Amino acid sequence: MERLEPNREEVVFQSLGGPLTVRRSGSRYVKGFPARRSDPVAAPAGLAEALGAVPVEVHLNSFNYLAVFEDPQVVRTLRPDMNAIAHIEREGVIVTAPGDPPYDFTSRYFAPAKGIPEDPVTGGAHCMLTPYWANRLGKTDFLGFQASSRGGEVICGLRGERVRLEGSCVFYLEGEIQIQALDAGQNAGHQACRQHSGAPARCPLSLDVEYLAAGVRIFPRCGQPGNAQPLAGGGGGGVPASDR
Repeated sequence: MERLEPNREEVVFQSLGGPLTVRRSGSRYVKGFPARRSDPVAAPAGLAEALGAVPVEVHLNSFNYLAVFEDPQVVRTLRPDMNAIAHIEREGVIVTAPGDPPYDFTSRYFAPAKGIPEDPVTGGAHCMLTPYWANRLGKTDFLGFQASSRGGEVICGLRGERVRLEGSCVFYLEGEIQIQALDAGQNAGHQACRQHSGAPARCPLSLDVEYLAAGVRIFPRCGQPGNAQPLAGGGGGGVPASDR
């Protein structure tokens, strides 16, 4: 939409969570995600100490804790103990408070257990924040600010059980990947696929991309589950596609 087909208005990515549609909206882009609703719970042991402040509410879903404060200055100035946060029994902790105008709410997201001490701007966090603030404020459209050191605005909307996120994108990387044909030895690893499909020749390959903290790893994948082998290596720990 920026380089290959600048006149395209929509593109659909096949993600682990299903089709992900991105639409152009002026100079911004709009994406739709499943809403991540949450329930109020008692604060888990050690959460307030890990954050360095006592939240007025705590909510929980299968992904994250949400700690609510009443003062956005508290959210902006938190200096959490990342080691303690990493041992909370969820992927991460979202902190939020009402926003200073023009923002409806302020937030930050800490996920050291996933190798991300603080994420600059987080779509997945806003999938939990949007239904929370919709219920609290009695409306469905918001302007949020994620108060990381970099900071970022996110336009949010609740549409039934979907969250609509809108924002600007920055083009930061362009390159080419060359993939060599498999030699006889490598191709032998796909014998199970040939036997499974009955194909007389090399099985068709599709490429999956696993984003890693220190690179990108490309996999050829056979029709048979479990036959993925790396062609080009990366390093570091995986970043779940569902959070991107």
